[in-house]
Amino acid sequence: MKAISIGTVETQRRPTVWAKKALECIGILSGVALGLVLGTVVFGTAMVAGVSMQPTLHPHDYVLINKYTPTLGRVRRGDVVFLRWDDENAEQGSDVVVKRIIGLPGDRVEIRGGQVYVNGEPLDEPYVDHRLVYEAFRYTVPEGAVFVLGDNRSNSEDSRDHGAVSITNIVGKAVCVIWPPGRWGPVSGFR
Repeated sequence: MKAISIGTVETQRRPTVWAKKALECIGILSGVALGLVLGTVVFGTAMVAGVSMQPTLHPHDYVLINKYTPTLGRVRRGDVVFLRWDDENAEQGSDVVVKRIIGLPGDRVEIRGGQVYVNGEPLDEPYVDHRLVYEAFRYTVPEGAVFVLGDNRSNSEDSRDHGAVSITNIVGKAVCVIWPPGRWGPVSGFR
């Protein structure tokens, strides 16, 4: 007589309808939670008020900002940032302003003959109208701070008026213009 081997049969358990719905809900809630975290902690929006950043940014441009990078102290020369001034008299009626980082901690910033120099090297600034003449200026950026200027130098209240701004006062780095549609695009810096 021959022995017949009877194997085991694996049955596949199918999730019940309620388990599928529960997994879908968990997925949706996770997505919403991630969106809220990204939308409130990492990214935000800001509206430009004033002409100090023209031609880069115009009044009433809405800008997507990265709020996370500045909190790590990771800012670079050329970044366009939204910030709060340290002194109470800065730009009356304006809580948050937008400027471009020109000098980093320890940098020597000098303006002479209508040209900005950082550590003795002329800064290439294609976004600025160089026909304007600026007053002579010299400044060394303290640790933990940055030196900022508006791109519209003749119509900007900036570090020439208020000194350097603490990196902790940077609200966010400008990423791109999101409104109006005709101005969509990245906010560029320089290297």
